[in-house]
Amino acid sequence: MMKYSSLSKRRSRGYSMDSIRLFAGSCIFIIVCGNLVMLQSYRSFVDSHSNRDVISDLQDNIPSNLQHSRNRRDIQRDIFNEYASDFLPKIQNIGNSVQYSGTEGRIRKLMQENLVKYKIGELLVERKDLLTCADVDRLENLQYLGSGWNKAVYKVDLDGRSMAVKTVDVSGHTVSECVGRGLNMTDCYAKAAHKIVKEIVLLQALTNEHVVKVLGYCVPDKPFDGDGDTTVAMVTELGEPIDQIKLLQMSWEDRLRISYDLIRVVEFLTRSPYGSVSLNDFQRTQFVRVNGTLKLSDVDDAGFGEPECLHDKHCVIEIGRHNLTKRLKCIDGHCKGFNEYTNIRNAGRHFTSFLLPHGAPKSLRPLLDKIVDDFDNLTNNAMGLVKDLDRVVSMYSSGTYLKRPKNNIKTDYIYHKSRDYPGQFDYRCRFSMNGGSCTVAVFDLQEARDLCNMDSECRGFVWSQQKTWTGRTLVHFKNGVGKAAFNGETDLYVKPS
Repeated sequence: MMKYSSLSKRRSRGYSMDSIRLFAGSCIFIIVCGNLVMLQSYRSFVDSHSNRDVISDLQDNIPSNLQHSRNRRDIQRDIFNEYASDFLPKIQNIGNSVQYSGTEGRIRKLMQENLVKYKIGELLVERKDLLTCADVDRLENLQYLGSGWNKAVYKVDLDGRSMAVKTVDVSGHTVSECVGRGLNMTDCYAKAAHKIVKEIVLLQALTNEHVVKVLGYCVPDKPFDGDGDTTVAMVTELGEPIDQIKLLQMSWEDRLRISYDLIRVVEFLTRSPYGSVSLNDFQRTQFVRVNGTLKLSDVDDAGFGEPECLHDKHCVIEIGRHNLTKRLKCIDGHCKGFNEYTNIRNAGRHFTSFLLPHGAPKSLRPLLDKIVDDFDNLTNNAMGLVKDLDRVVSMYSSGTYLKRPKNNIKTDYIYHKSRDYPGQFDYRCRFSMNGGSCTVAVFDLQEARDLCNMDSECRGFVWSQQKTWTGRTLVHFKNGVGKAAFNGETDLYVKPS
């Protein structure tokens, strides 16, 4: 009896479990089928938008009898709206589920302020001084300067002014990789052009004396076919590229200027009109020098908005030295100051940590060491670093770093008014501002005399009327004495024998 009863219960439970499995299987089958249908629809949508040129895609989906009513502004607005996600900060996995995310409102504001003001035919802010597509099309004798994964940069002279032209590098990594996946050149060109279009908007949105100025550009309203009138191009100020070798060959005063300009860039990005901005691909190649001023020129990888967070433990920046970290506060769901301190860390890593100490005046080194330490250990914010470098620049330009009376100028050197040794007795010295001569910047005659006295090779110096960015005077040290030539813009000082 017991044996039968137990078997009966097991059989009853078996029937019940079979029914449950059948029901669950039916539900799963229905869900899978539904998802397959949705997936197929989504795939069709993505394929139609990611593998085709945006402009031609828009035109292909508009009835032919209505296409004539869509002007270039309509098409160009759709380009930006389609790729507005490019402006959102990149989602990053930085440990504890911290991720960048931008708000639609911020992006809409950015887009509206840079689209509503544009002239219909040119996608440009309505300013008469900006070059149009017609201007870009007549550019000739372009000199190749360099290229990256996505863009090629050329130098061009137009109406007596040198400019830089950025366009898609058709043999670059982005296009080559795309073509290698089986897509045609038109589609791949459009993919690469999207970053240039993004830069066109961002460089104008982030207007600042330390952001390269856009002089004009052209976004054609037809797909790329290899001809000039289908080429996406941006024209900007022409700047000198930055590389480490050139940086190390600069005078200390020029390196001070780069460090000073750079922290002002970081401070501006901290308080930009569109919120805090991060340079997600911070490199020296993103900057150029325009007439000596450091300017940000490459912003296609810039991100807007601080990373999201749930707790303070999500807001940690790895400093990279001795396993140190910078811990920030999670305020209103975002890591407050994350972009600012990340930019400061990268600025120190790529520029200031090795630029400021080398060759600095001895009396300024304690302050400079503190500034470098603040960059390395993130112990000061951008505004604090700007103030500290303001102080260094002020001390250097005013001569207070010399720690002596300003009028204590000795005149034991033999003075020759309006004289020079042009092309004679030049030699190379350690901290020269010119590779072929010994040219240094001094605060006054006393400093020039002191430096010449400390140099066993120096026999005198030529005092010029040229000034540096801090207002100091350029002097040219000479290692010999001879017959001087007349020069109304220089004076000659010869060391007494």
